[in-house]
Amino acid sequence: TSHLSPRRTVQEAAVLEWGSSAIITALDASVAWFGPQTSDAALLEVETQPVIAQPLDGLRKETKQLYQDYLKQQQKEKKEPEQEETQPNDTDTDSDTDARTTEDGNEEGAEQDPSSDDLGGDTNSTAPIIFEVPIQPLDNADDIVGNLCIMTTHAGVSGVELALMAQASGAAALLVVNVADGHRPDDIYRLPIPENDEERAASIDIPVVMISLNSAQMLATALLDPELPNARELARQAGFSTKYMPHRVRLYAGDDRPFFEDVQAVSPTIYLIHDLLKEAECDRLIQQANTAGLERLSNSDNPRKQDILQYTAAPDRFVNVDRVTLWQGLLMTHAAKQVEERMEQVTSFPAAHYSDFVVDRLARNGTSMIHPHYDMFYLDVEEEDAYTTPGLDQRAIPVASMTIFLSDAMGGGGEIVYPSVSDGEKSKTTTSN
Repeated sequence: TSHLSPRRTVQEAAVLEWGSSAIITALDASVAWFGPQTSDAALLEVETQPVIAQPLDGLRKETKQLYQDYLKQQQKEKKEPEQEETQPNDTDTDSDTDARTTEDGNEEGAEQDPSSDDLGGDTNSTAPIIFEVPIQPLDNADDIVGNLCIMTTHAGVSGVELALMAQASGAAALLVVNVADGHRPDDIYRLPIPENDEERAASIDIPVVMISLNSAQMLATALLDPELPNARELARQAGFSTKYMPHRVRLYAGDDRPFFEDVQAVSPTIYLIHDLLKEAECDRLIQQANTAGLERLSNSDNPRKQDILQYTAAPDRFVNVDRVTLWQGLLMTHAAKQVEERMEQVTSFPAAHYSDFVVDRLARNGTSMIHPHYDMFYLDVEEEDAYTTPGLDQRAIPVASMTIFLSDAMGGGGEIVYPSVSDGEKSKTTTSN
């Protein structure tokens, strides 16, 4: 199996920010499939006070248990036909299968509902449970009127239903925090429109966006001084509350602002940065590369002669790949300097530490390939340090590698595959989106 990226698009990109002109904190947000879209930038823009909804997940105590039982029943009904199709017609085998499914509540390989863990309730009853999420003003609607309503996905209520509750409470916008089981703390996605719920979704006219759990924690501790010796304890005591939240936040469309998509958290850490460079900048770099003269990579007795300070330790791994170095170190044009300054601003890696800017061209007919390899560069023997061993080939692995797709892969392709990640699943990014 593999993780495929990108999973986000520029069309859903929004920004939640706060602070003064001197210090501004900005978080990535994802615009739902309903409500104002990024193309309606004026309708999406809101500046107001954040208010946490009561109840936070949209369900009052008296209705939560019934709804959770309803979700469990739906999950069970969905699995029963699958078991009938896959299991042989044997009484003992069917009994064993039912016992395993009932015990862990999630058949292996099936996608578990975010609200199904430790929910309680009797799901063995054969009587059907009929439930409809009540759409009514939230308990603290008076505080929510004209403000940014904050809710979570904890109970499994759909984004459309959460938005209808916030809208009924007079909210100026809805901010949904992704706390669903099976999602990483940095995960966000576009809240979908449930099947057969298009009519209610069309009635939503307030902006609806999602932020990650980690972003929500940053929002909840925005005014807490991290230098305080007991900052962590104060944050723990406050929990998810408005005690340390900014008094006003601004929500607006991301437009062409670069934003991060988390692909892999560790081993290795992989980020996909959308809109790092403008289309015109990419076209200009391609033109410069063609003018400078791309040359086919080939074997060499001395890899240093092939690419000084680059990671072509084994050119035979680069099949039908043409390469050119556009600039080296500080020898660059004004336009090149702007590119590196943007890279530095977005990634926080100092431009002074960058290696040469290299452009590779792969054939459109699919005959080009860069085989699995470790990015590395060569060091002069005089530059030996803790990362090198005297007397051995002086190679070092960089702190980070940055690959920029300058063009879309026509007809598919253009993937980068990371075959060995910490969870044992391949991670793949592509330019096809």
